[in-house]
Amino acid sequence: MSAPDLLEVYRRRVSYGLAVAGSVTLLPFSINNFLQGRVALGIATTTVVALLILNAIAIYKKKRLFIPLIVIFIPSVGGLLLSIHTQGWPGVLWSYPAVLMFHFMLGRRVANVLNGTLVLLVVPMAWTSIEHSMAIRAGVTLALMIMFANIFSIVTSGLYAQVLKEREHAEREARHKSDFLANMSHEIRTPMNAIIGLTHLTLKSELTAKQHRHVSQIQSAATTLLGILNDILDLSKIESGNLQLELAMFELPRVLDTLSSVAALAAREKGVDLVYDVAPDIPLHLIGDRLRIGQILINLTGNAIKFTEQGEVVVTVRRFGTDMIFEVRDTGIGVSPEQSTHLFQAFRQADASTTRRHGGTGLGLAISRQLAEAMGGNLVMASEMGRGSRFTLTVPLGIAPNGPAYGSLLRAREDLARVLAIAGNATSRDVLKAMFAAWGIELEIVESGEDAMWKLARSTKPYDAVIGDAASLEILEDKKGLAMRRMIAIEQPVELAHLAEALAPEGEAETSALAPATIDIRGRRVLIAEDNRINRDVVRELLTVEGVECDTATNGRDAVLMVLDTATPYDLVLMDVQMPEMDGLQATREIRARIDKTNLPIVALTAQALVEERDRCLAAGMNDYLSKPVEPQDLYAMLRRWSA
Repeated sequence: MSAPDLLEVYRRRVSYGLAVAGSVTLLPFSINNFLQGRVALGIATTTVVALLILNAIAIYKKKRLFIPLIVIFIPSVGGLLLSIHTQGWPGVLWSYPAVLMFHFMLGRRVANVLNGTLVLLVVPMAWTSIEHSMAIRAGVTLALMIMFANIFSIVTSGLYAQVLKEREHAEREARHKSDFLANMSHEIRTPMNAIIGLTHLTLKSELTAKQHRHVSQIQSAATTLLGILNDILDLSKIESGNLQLELAMFELPRVLDTLSSVAALAAREKGVDLVYDVAPDIPLHLIGDRLRIGQILINLTGNAIKFTEQGEVVVTVRRFGTDMIFEVRDTGIGVSPEQSTHLFQAFRQADASTTRRHGGTGLGLAISRQLAEAMGGNLVMASEMGRGSRFTLTVPLGIAPNGPAYGSLLRAREDLARVLAIAGNATSRDVLKAMFAAWGIELEIVESGEDAMWKLARSTKPYDAVIGDAASLEILEDKKGLAMRRMIAIEQPVELAHLAEALAPEGEAETSALAPATIDIRGRRVLIAEDNRINRDVVRELLTVEGVECDTATNGRDAVLMVLDTATPYDLVLMDVQMPEMDGLQATREIRARIDKTNLPIVALTAQALVEERDRCLAAGMNDYLSKPVEPQDLYAMLRRWSA
């Protein structure tokens, strides 16, 4: 909304307030006039009250003036003259609300003409009907009222105009900041795409142990830098009010699966047990922003692992009505009450030594809390020094109608009635007991592989399955005469969907509703439109090693010609957005004029990780969006998705 429009809205709102205030102020006078026999004056003041009320209603309902002000002005003048005639000088006082109102409804110039006319009418009338001194006093009073109304109007309008000017300046600065961050994002992500992609390809080649370690460290450092960059962009979007949330159906196991892919390795390297405890009644299909919920959980779980030297990190999911309650509990160092007061502030950590010992920018928790609040939830913490911390995320999420519950992924059957589990962690044992009890499957738990071998050797009835991690099951391999039908290795942390899939009948194809279709991408034809040679080569190599046939274009114009002139159609186009001669958006529009979305998927490949960029790409006719630096698995998943 422009400044003049906002100023007009301001005037209307003030006019509305004055109309209400004026009518409420004059109503007792109207009633009193009738009670004291001043019928003419009572009719005049009542008319003004009625007109003011109608005008207030009109402004409130219609957002515009309903009754011409001249219609209010005439009875106001009549009432004023009658009041002066019957009451003398004090009768002029009740006209002040009308005087003030005219200044906001009409603007100062027109209001001064009307109010000047009022003075010219009142003073001669008062001169002939009351004492001359009282008439002069009435004229002076009216003149002072008009002067004060002018001052009030000038000051308030000027202040409001200044506020609007400052607001426009702030919005302009925010746009400049957003543009700067977008450009910096592009400039940083473009070389990072090359670093992450080339290290991924290098790690798949023949390396010595030392070389492999060094390249892995480069990749880890690049991933950490990317995380910092994403945090800064998220903070900027939140502060500028440009954060946009998705509202789409998602599956909770997918969120936990992503969390495992990020946090499980770090937990194993530190010797910390990572445990998932999900209530069986949690709906399998939820509606909300899966990526933002996952982002918060990754941050909380990563922090918990970082600050826990031994013990466990437990991620719990519970339901309270439509609120989902995610809790991340650890047995780490804890946080003191003094440190907790600024823990959720940007760029702040528990103490100055935290950054030196554990790294980090201090942005993660601040962003997580603001994301939680943006989704209508909250993020709180409870902690005790030396005993650990507990972060609780509460988020209202939609629930898919008639959807299954999380605990319905598996049920007891003839070939799965009795199971032996190996779990060294006490919390894991409790979680497994609850899982199998909900499924109606008999479960016995031991703490180690040795205990399992002892129990199996002495059991007279065979177990349908023995489950545990690969290390605990290793002792049971090649052992004959043990009372078990099969062994199943389960990666930690145990996630219900993967457990149900692993316990499916032997030889049965994957039937889990969560198992993605495995689509072979070998032999697919992809056009890569990318002007940066290094990025172009990286993407081509990533696809070539998976058996994908790739062609390349260095600008949008060449990409259009190659798509339209080829005898063998492409299965997918990866389109960079910023290219010379013709950018990716215009190239997509040219292609869409001939080929629709269903016949040729076009996926944006851009270093600008802002929502506005994604929207521009989709509006131009692209099917999807990949942000640089491109993770290889995301690239392959995108190709499989659009090749289905």
